[in-house]
Amino acid sequence: MKFDKIFEDDFLIAVNKPSGLLSIPDREGKEISLKQILQQTQDEIFTVHRLDKATSGVIVFAKDKNTHKQLSLLFENHATEKIYYGLVHGSVLPATGKI
Repeated sequence: MKFDKIFEDDFLIAVNKPSGLLSIPDREGKEISLKQILQQTQDEIFTVHRLDKATSGVIVFAKDKNTHKQLSLLFENHATEKIYYGLVHGSVLPATGKI
C-alpha cells in the first residue's frame, strides 16, 4: 500500500497513513501494518500514537527510545494539537459547531 512520507530526520518519521491500512500489527497478524512496512527500511521504529484503520492522516513514529519517550509524553500530556476533519454524506444540523 502506498503512503506519502511527510518528514524524516534522524529521530522521527511522519507519514500520511491512507485509509484501510493498520497503524500497527493487530493481534491476528493477518494484515500488513504501516509499522511493519516502515520496519523494512528502519533499524528501529517505535509507535508514538495510532490512527484507526479506516482513518487517514499524519502519523508519527520514533526512531530511537529517547525520542519515543519524549514524543509519547507530549501526546500523553496533551501538549500536541490534533485536528480531525470528517466527510459527511447528506446534511448535518446545525451546519457549524464542534463535536
